[in-house]
Amino acid sequence: MQNKKRWNIFWTDEAHFHIHGYVNTQNCRIWAKENPFGHLPVPLHSEKVTVWFRVKASFIVGQFFFEEIRPAGPVTCTVNGVCYESLLRNYVIAAL
Repeated sequence: MQNKKRWNIFWTDEAHFHIHGYVNTQNCRIWAKENPFGHLPVPLHSEKVTVWFRVKASFIVGQFFFEEIRPAGPVTCTVNGVCYESLLRNYVIAAL
């Protein structure tokens, strides 16, 4: 019975993908034959896309993009309680 319960857990995570190729090295490890340390200028607030997804043992449940629709088009919004509640109500619960 305990093993069956493990298969019913949803695991969730979100990740930021920077549009201009910047990689947050705190969350990413680089394996290389040569020393990869070098100084690259990084913008303070680079444009990025925040993506959320959930995984169950038997499948992956789509992706959700945290964004706001503005006159110039969609832009990434800050992931706060309001955005996360909207995600849960409109996406996660609706999919159950």
